Amino acid sequence: MILILSVDGDISTCCVMKYLAEENVEYIRINYDDLRKKRLKIDLSADNHQISIDGKTIPISEINCVWYRKFSQINEFHSDKLLNNKRVLKLNLKILLCEEMQRVAQSLCIALKNKFWLTDYHCINANKIEIMQIASECGFNIPESQIINSKKDIEAGFVSKSIRDAKPLFWGKRKKFGMMYTTEIQDADIKRLPDYFRPSLTQRKIDKKFELRVFYLCGEMYAMAILSQLDRQTQVDFRVYNEEKPNRYLPYNLHKKDKQRIIKFMDCIKLNCGSIDLIKAKDGSLVFLEVNPTGQFGMTSIPCNYGLHRKIANKLIEFDKKNETI
Repeated sequence: MILILSVDGDISTCCVMKYLAEENVEYIRINYDDLRKKRLKIDLSADNHQISIDGKTIPISEINCVWYRKFSQINEFHSDKLLNNKRVLKLNLKILLCEEMQRVAQSLCIALKNKFWLTDYHCINANKIEIMQIASECGFNIPESQIINSKKDIEAGFVSKSIRDAKPLFWGKRKKFGMMYTTEIQDADIKRLPDYFRPSLTQRKIDKKFELRVFYLCGEMYAMAILSQLDRQTQVDFRVYNEEKPNRYLPYNLHKKDKQRIIKFMDCIKLNCGSIDLIKAKDGSLVFLEVNPTGQFGMTSIPCNYGLHRKIANKLIEFDKKNETI
């Protein structure tokens, strides 16, 4: 049996499930919100490892592989209506309850630790600074980077980035959200800053030819060139989408040496699946930016006709059959 750990509304999960159903493969999906919206029991007894959800019991021994697609809440306390209505609750209590939910999710993953994982839960939270150092050791160029907290240390030609993964931030009753984009530091921004601020990651802006998004799946790489540099709106961060005139997305053939570097890097961080962001600089160098273990791959698959949802389904089926005999 295949276990899929995901979140409500993830289209890529639904697409992969469709292909699994076509092959009559036994699978079950558990979303993060199921941990509080459905009847749940995780039995961790030494002689009775099993998961029960909505009355359906699954012996852990019957699960052959786990796909960690996504399995966390962006802002747990914002998604809970009860907590939002209880204004007397302090922010630290909300955060405590959020962390408690994360521990429940971790407990489920720990119960499955000896299974085969497509995107191992235990390897997805490496620090971005550590990841860049490992990429450098594997032969990649990385941007000149520094963490600063003083107005005096800001330099021209740098961009500001989030140290953690840049996920949407939700707020308010209407579920409005904002994204933490990579932003070029302007003189006007510097003037508005206090002398000291929260420590922030800045990187030297790279003069790029184009951006690359590479989806990695068990040693195979599917690369897409993003021609974001031709539009002022998307030059610094292609995610600041131009809806009226979208960037062009093109299939891209990686050089053999770059493929070898990526394989070495993914082996070092013990990930068999993930989306890697790179920049092809105007000087011809390939610059590593980051890896997202659970990044969106549909945006790479569809423009380039890579069929990644079916490839993931086939890989899960392969490992399900392989581990069934172990």
